[in-house]
Amino acid sequence: SLNVPHDYFAASIEQVEKLSMPAEKGKLPVVGVAQAGKGIFSGDGDYPNGAADEYISRPHGVKDVNAFGVIVKDRSMTPALRPQQRVIVSPNVTLENSDRAVIGLKNGRKLVAEWHKDKDQVKLVKYNDEDITVKIDEIDFAYKIVWIREL
Repeated sequence: SLNVPHDYFAASIEQVEKLSMPAEKGKLPVVGVAQAGKGIFSGDGDYPNGAADEYISRPHGVKDVNAFGVIVKDRSMTPALRPQQRVIVSPNVTLENSDRAVIGLKNGRKLVAEWHKDKDQVKLVKYNDEDITVKIDEIDFAYKIVWIREL
């Protein structure tokens, strides 16, 4: 026996909400992955009108003023990321191998992939699509995914 009252583990929705982590101040813009790129920065809600498809509360612990949300569009990262799922990326967090990221290539292609850097090239691993290997100088931007909103 655990020796606790019978209602110890029963909590109302209100009690659970009081225990959940508070959101940081402000909202983040959320854009489609094809729109993600340099210049889509939130400045804590102060970004150009029309830059965002929607807005999301800044999750607890996400303090980067340049963080923004991205809507996953394809199935190339299923089951880890599903279509229509929202992720938050942080342009000011350093990518490490095996991190998931939103990546823009200089040829205009933008994608979500797992990052694997080896010297002067990066292997972009896609779970349900062919992996891509590119030289570092072919990458326009690469932003680490720091938060994933479950559907």
